[in-house]
Amino acid sequence: RTLARWMARHGCHHCGTKVGAVIGDHMPPNKVAFGSSAAAEAFREGTQSLWTRAWQAVRGVPKQRFFPQCRGCSDLQSVAVRTGVKKLVMHGGGVKIGAAVAGCVAARHYAMARHPEEYAKWEAKLEELKFRFAP
Repeated sequence: RTLARWMARHGCHHCGTKVGAVIGDHMPPNKVAFGSSAAAEAFREGTQSLWTRAWQAVRGVPKQRFFPQCRGCSDLQSVAVRTGVKKLVMHGGGVKIGAAVAGCVAARHYAMARHPEEYAKWEAKLEELKFRFAP
């Protein structure tokens, strides 16, 4: 239920969609943390041998966290983890709008710091446009 509330409020942590079935995304994935999903289940249920549990502690098995994920992103990530592909899995093939805005802000700060004369000219042109299209 907690993941469903998070999904409704914040959306899938990969693509942002807020509709559809919610799936708990293990971070890190079971295969990375434990070697397999079956080993992860046995670890959570406490059905592993004392030797196996000690080995997991020695090798530093990280604590898993769960994040809401839509079916499409879960399927893409599942294939990537299963085949050992080391790449970022993006749903919808694009970058979230926040990344684009951050890039624009960074470019503005760079222009202000490194090219103040050109930035002042550009800002004056923007002011002209603002007055031209003002009601």
